[in-house]
Amino acid sequence: MTRENIQDELKAIKEDNAADEEFPDEVDTPLDVPARMRFAKYRLLKSFRNSSWDPNESLPKDYPRNFNYHNFKRTQKNVLAKALEMEQENREDCVPVGSYTRLHIMDIPNDVASTLCKLAKTNPVTASGLLEHECEVSVLHFSVKKHETYHAPIKSKEELIFHVGFRQFVA
Repeated sequence: MTRENIQDELKAIKEDNAADEEFPDEVDTPLDVPARMRFAKYRLLKSFRNSSWDPNESLPKDYPRNFNYHNFKRTQKNVLAKALEMEQENREDCVPVGSYTRLHIMDIPNDVASTLCKLAKTNPVTASGLLEHECEVSVLHFSVKKHETYHAPIKSKEELIFHVGFRQFVA
């Protein structure tokens, strides 16, 4: 082989390796064998639409604690109606929305109490409650899109802070 042929072959190999690094999951389909036969061992479901599988399979431990609603809209309507009814009853265990209250917090460490007192002097403290079907663990789906004025790249596995109302989530 001449020097030019060797350099051309090395260049072709480097281009193939670069393409493999960019798309590591791609596999070339052979020309002499149909794709359905070549990849037959990867077909786990006979029909994606008609096959059944466990919806909790391969989920993190905390996910099954979340409540599955059969009819979310109806449940939401009933819960909000019940919360409004409780609010209008002037019950002692309910505080109307937007009212100022005095909270007496007991049995917390002194350093936490002093930090909270310092924050309360400069910022308002917000208290909230949960509705009947809400719990502390939740699954949230976010669509993340960079603002057009932000040009720096966002690295994978970088922690982001999501603000939802007055709540913050670090993910």
